[in-house]
Amino acid sequence: MAISTDKINEALKILEEAAKENKEQLIQATCGKYDSLKCAMMDEKSIKEKLALAAQKAADLAMRVKDASTEKAKEIAGAVDKSVRENPWPYIGGAAVGALLLGFILGRKTSK
Repeated sequence: MAISTDKINEALKILEEAAKENKEQLIQATCGKYDSLKCAMMDEKSIKEKLALAAQKAADLAMRVKDASTEKAKEIAGAVDKSVRENPWPYIGGAAVGALLLGFILGRKTSK
């Protein structure tokens, strides 16, 4: 049994020496990976900030478009109102023709 204990002790010494030799390499490898991870985390934060900024710009643009479209709709409605008040007969005739056509289409009997 003394021989196996000696072999075990010898194997442990070899492993300890290998661990000491590779300790520096292991530290350098893990430090490099953690630095990469840290950079990636910082990039992720900047990406989140850029996305938040883009979302804010999109919301501002949507609000400006909404305001502009509302203003344009009011202008068009005002122009149509003015036109109808100045000359109502073409609009009355158009509405009558439209109602007549709609009544004709809905009143037709389908033959089978």
